[in-house]
Amino acid sequence: MGVLSVLGGCALCAVALDLVPVDETSLHAPRAVLFLAGLVVLVAGVMAVRGPESRHNDLLAAVLLLSMAAAGAWVALLAPAGGFSGGIPLLPRGTNVLLARVLFGLGAVTSVLLAVWAFRRWLARMG
Repeated sequence: MGVLSVLGGCALCAVALDLVPVDETSLHAPRAVLFLAGLVVLVAGVMAVRGPESRHNDLLAAVLLLSMAAAGAWVALLAPAGGFSGGIPLLPRGTNVLLARVLFGLGAVTSVLLAVWAFRRWLARMG
């Protein structure tokens, strides 16, 4: 499964870098966000291939978490409101969009905090 994740992540990154041609109308986020998504899948695959005892897993986890945080921050701060769907049925659309932005922002902050923890853990293991 790890190898498939590595290949899938590479494919997403290749699309984001315009190495693989795609119809621009099929992209619903900037290429940078697509690249971050590919990086998350790629790094997760590398971690799976290397195994749980790899001494660099904490560093890879920090990279994965920072990539997730950046993508979540984009959704929270910059994504067009028309891209949000679902929500709580009795709330107005604007409130649901605001709620989604807040939750994505909280997820981004949490991911950054976890990335700092993982990076410090990696430094302690290397030290």
